[in-house]
Amino acid sequence: MEPDKLTYEQLLAENNKLRYQLEEATDVISAIRNGQVDAFIVKDDEGHQLYTLKTADQTYRVFIEKMNEGAVTLNGDGTILYSNSSFAAMVNEPLEKVIGLDFNAFVAEVSVEKYKQIIRDGWNADCKGEVLLSNRDGKLTPCLLSSTTLDLDEGTALSLILTDLTAQKETEWELKIKNDQLEEAQNIAERLNNDLEDTVRERTNDLLISREHFKLLANNITQMTWTNLPGGEVDFYNQRWFDYTGRRYGETAGWGWQQIVHPDDLQKTMSAYLESLQSGSVYELENRYLRWDNTYRWHLNRAVPLRDDNGEILFG
Repeated sequence: MEPDKLTYEQLLAENNKLRYQLEEATDVISAIRNGQVDAFIVKDDEGHQLYTLKTADQTYRVFIEKMNEGAVTLNGDGTILYSNSSFAAMVNEPLEKVIGLDFNAFVAEVSVEKYKQIIRDGWNADCKGEVLLSNRDGKLTPCLLSSTTLDLDEGTALSLILTDLTAQKETEWELKIKNDQLEEAQNIAERLNNDLEDTVRERTNDLLISREHFKLLANNITQMTWTNLPGGEVDFYNQRWFDYTGRRYGETAGWGWQQIVHPDDLQKTMSAYLESLQSGSVYELENRYLRWDNTYRWHLNRAVPLRDDNGEILFG
């Protein structure tokens, strides 16, 4: 998978891994300096080598030079007494030029006050904070600066460990972008859902109004009328039908209307009705319907299919 195609979960895992490595490295360095451990392992070209603190100065310098983190020792004035090559690479300066410079020269203006606070606190107790380093080309590097005092023959000095946070910050920004995109997608989905709900409510209201208008018109004409589904089942009768037949809706709904047709007319009525359903042609026929007083009266039946935009029959 290409680096720019990392998933949200992969970015989150990478960020957690970098944070864990950063905390682990800081804790190890602190333990060595505070004398909590008497040995450490350095990985070089020949593999992992075990060092003890019997020759502290030599092994300490080897360890510092092997670190990926920048390491700097300052005197009370902020002058750099010692720097490892990793810090020199961070600020894009030759190692020999870094020694003797004021550390302030490498702190970005926006981080000056934060840096000063860390240094003031660092002379009294171990502390850490995030600052921006700036090299001579103006490139900014986000770093975690950890400070602690170090006893030298010449007196107490301040030791700084600087961990490059560039990869972590990039991952955090990618996570933020992913989160922002996810939030925007959720907002869009919510807006679409709200619009859909509004549309459904409007359409439902329109259908209710249309249905009521249809019922009002159908119930106020002198003819009997009904509608049926494409399969032939009747799903609506107007009031004139009930007045004429004296039956309730449930008695003649669906195919129940057949019991109202005169037995001698039923076969021809069904033949014409089914042929109209199959062909979609106009249904027209004369037959007799049973009235509420058990007498039959002749009627002219006429039905026209209602079609959708695709020509499919909705009902008749």
